[in-house]
Amino acid sequence: MEKGNVKLTGYESLKEAVLKDCNEGEGCFNHDGCNHEFYRYEPAEGDMKKYGDTVCRHVSECSHKYCDKFKWVIDRAKHYADKLGLAWEEVLNSWEVNRNYWYMNYYQDCNQPEIKGDKVRVFNTTDDLLKAIGEKKFRCPACGGISTDPYECNSGLEIQKATKKKRAKICDWKVYGLFGDLGKGTYIYCKDKLKGQTIFTPLSWESEEERLINELEVDANNVLASCPRGFTNIRSMKIVDIDMLIELLDRNKEGN
Repeated sequence: MEKGNVKLTGYESLKEAVLKDCNEGEGCFNHDGCNHEFYRYEPAEGDMKKYGDTVCRHVSECSHKYCDKFKWVIDRAKHYADKLGLAWEEVLNSWEVNRNYWYMNYYQDCNQPEIKGDKVRVFNTTDDLLKAIGEKKFRCPACGGISTDPYECNSGLEIQKATKKKRAKICDWKVYGLFGDLGKGTYIYCKDKLKGQTIFTPLSWESEEERLINELEVDANNVLASCPRGFTNIRSMKIVDIDMLIELLDRNKEGN
């Protein structure tokens, strides 16, 4: 980031943008978040009384809580630093380099999501990442099948069998969807791109124990396709159905 011929750090760039908005508002700035009165409850008057005895009014000269956003960004950068093993200033530098619109919209959970779980890997380059992945096979966190796409399942596994009214549903789980990776994906960060994202965990990164459990789960799901109660995914089963699952597995073995 540059201002004239002066190169700014990510922290300086962000602070400058926040100070500009603060000076146009209340004229104050606080590293730890907004500490001036922003809203005030006052007695309702006139037609407003029909909604209650009090009303909430915006009394600050600031249109938004700029200092709260500043603190959020710093805290989130430190969270990333802790997970990635990097300096938080380095993380913030990477964000500010890529920011090309208002920080109030740029910095939010959908753009800098919290890194959940402990499955995190950092690579110097994209080439290093691709070498570590090897063959393009990824474990879908929903069906347990093998997908060649790290973001959207294309395993072809059936997760809901066909009925008279509905076709069978094939798994198309998306890591960027509402429920994300179900806590089973891996967060990857490439230093050369200054970016990170969550993907389905590559098979090459699974431990032997994890691979065995996942493969057994897929086998169990295939058996469940014949279940009269309609279950086709072991993760949708309740504890009361476990005995039935064991019986089905035994019958499947006898049939083979």
